[in-house]
Amino acid sequence: MDVQDWWSGGELVALELSGTEQGVFVRREGSGPSMTLLHGFPSSSQDWAKIAPALAEHYALTMPDLLGFGASTKPREHRYSLLEQADLVEALWVREGIESTVVVAHDYSVSVAQELLTRRAIGALAVELRALHFMNGGINEKYLQMGGVFGPAGFPIGDAGLFDSLSGTVCDDPGQLLLQLLSGSLERRNKLAR
Repeated sequence: MDVQDWWSGGELVALELSGTEQGVFVRREGSGPSMTLLHGFPSSSQDWAKIAPALAEHYALTMPDLLGFGASTKPREHRYSLLEQADLVEALWVREGIESTVVVAHDYSVSVAQELLTRRAIGALAVELRALHFMNGGINEKYLQMGGVFGPAGFPIGDAGLFDSLSGTVCDDPGQLLLQLLSGSLERRNKLAR
């Protein structure tokens, strides 16, 4: 799916960030428990296009373009920050009525998700984080000691199972299924590049 087709399936919503209204693109797919997919740098929510259909069979997906990325507004003379991107995610959850979600964060958004985790640890996050899945991003050691979201070895844990439509099995770890789907996608991309 090309990026224009992807964006035509979502909408630009107005969110107040740092006292200014900004246009934030969001695409939604599926039904069931909430799963928020946060993209990496320097891309957009379209990163999730190939795996969204499989995930949408079991989850209500919320896939925003962070401020300055994709189809979201790109204000000039703006001081972008990870803290503001976390504010954006929180504001979007409020707008969408999301009270509990799994978060899947890639690359740049791993840092955004760690800020959300910090807010959760100090009781400043209104949304329940059922699980966090970090892909291709740095993790600050202090987050590994924040119990309740990470297991004893520091790996993300979740309580929801996910049906793997590729193998026909139930996967107890949505993060593992995401890795399998992404791995398959990367293998296909590498074969095409040869």
